[in-house]
Amino acid sequence: MEVIAKGKYIRISPKKARPIADLLRGKNAREARVMLEAMPQKGAKLIGKVLASAMANAENNFSLEKDQLTIKGVTIDGGPVLKRYMPRAQGRASEIRKRTSHIEIVVAGDVKTKKEKKQTEIKAKEAKEDQKVESRPEVAGNEKLNPKESIGKGPKIFRRKTG
Repeated sequence: MEVIAKGKYIRISPKKARPIADLLRGKNAREARVMLEAMPQKGAKLIGKVLASAMANAENNFSLEKDQLTIKGVTIDGGPVLKRYMPRAQGRASEIRKRTSHIEIVVAGDVKTKKEKKQTEIKAKEAKEDQKVESRPEVAGNEKLNPKESIGKGPKIFRRKTG
């Protein structure tokens, strides 16, 4: 299933943001998030916010797992241009264009049904119980182990030298 997140009117030039977007296409969403956090560019931070939104949409609205999401597409289109003017020589004015971007990220993943989720939860609980049982010391009957008695009873390699 595909999930879309859009960031509109973001104050960065599309020309500066597109090279960052090119690195993300086809990658795992978590890996891409880590990559964006490590990049020094302003566009990486802004694209990271939209990617985080897409991942949250997938998890909360469509019950997809964040680990299984892949980035299917990233498009960065130009938004409206803010026009400002700077005074120049001889009474003239030159135009300054402050460009904006519309960022759209599409992530895709497999949908898990409620039955599959319950099965994975049950398996996880069973695995935890098995670990608890293995970590308990073997006790015969109602006898309890005294910590002082159990010091020298391990395998020969791990025995403590006394005396």
